[in-house]
Amino acid sequence: MANEIKISNEEEFINFLNNIDNEEYLTSAVLKADRLSVSMKIEGDKFNSSLTGSLIKALADYQDKVYHVYRTQKYGPSSNKQLTDEELRALEIKVEIKPGCTEAVIGFVKDIIPEVVNNMTGQELSKTIIAVTGIVAGAWAIKGIVAPAIANAFKTKRKELDTKIELAKTEKDKEYLTSIQSITHDAIEGMRSFANGLAVTAPEKIAIDNKPITTGDAENIADEMKKPRKQPKSDGLPDYYTVQGEFKVLNINYEKTVTLMKAEHIESKTVYDNISLMDGWLTEESFKILKDAQERDPVWFRIILSRDGRSKNFLKNIDVNSIGKKD
Repeated sequence: MANEIKISNEEEFINFLNNIDNEEYLTSAVLKADRLSVSMKIEGDKFNSSLTGSLIKALADYQDKVYHVYRTQKYGPSSNKQLTDEELRALEIKVEIKPGCTEAVIGFVKDIIPEVVNNMTGQELSKTIIAVTGIVAGAWAIKGIVAPAIANAFKTKRKELDTKIELAKTEKDKEYLTSIQSITHDAIEGMRSFANGLAVTAPEKIAIDNKPITTGDAENIADEMKKPRKQPKSDGLPDYYTVQGEFKVLNINYEKTVTLMKAEHIESKTVYDNISLMDGWLTEESFKILKDAQERDPVWFRIILSRDGRSKNFLKNIDVNSIGKKD
């Protein structure tokens, strides 16, 4: 008999999240997720038994992420397959506005798990379980706006997955971990989108699952849950330097607005492409030397390399006064 993974409170969900990168943990158990709903109470002059456009957009963005995580995990990231009417119905977020107040209950249909898992076996079942895991993670992510332990668990799992993917020993392991990374990302982005919607709407009072939160708190969550940008690895090169010596001219390209050259540095065997020949500054005599050198004897010159501030790539220009003039 399969083990049961029960998710009905914050502690159980965090334990579930901590283990979702263990494929055996998910595929050898039956998932029982209760409380797939979030209550939200909003007070302010702009609210009268309705939601503002900003919150409606936030919910629409979140709905798109629910559909996305399910479709990509069940049918593959490059699949064009559309979800069936039954799947769309089962995945649809239901928002109930209680009469006479501004309390909304966001419901994540509870029959999604048995409905889509029944009668499945093997690889199809494995993919679907991962997809359902994404729905559960997404539902609880919104609770993370007012539950620091949930938000922190998501951030920790995101870092762990980045490391584990880099260290994965097989393509199969990497593929599974990448799937889990994707659903974790979508859940966090859902949390951020919803928090942004609350911040923009700026009600006087907000409560999620009866826990109060300020507009500033919502804005901070949206900012804190951004994925840190990876610092680009340094290539160890200065932003400005020169390379000189004998070069073999491999190609001269006249098709661009600026004449470009590709050449191989004889000493280092490094090939430099897109070297600007500095049209307008290059003499006819120097140009003839380069043209005659194509696929022939090497010619001596100097290249000036400067890093472009925006792309960080190097711009390469020939020193027009150095051609054929070895120091």
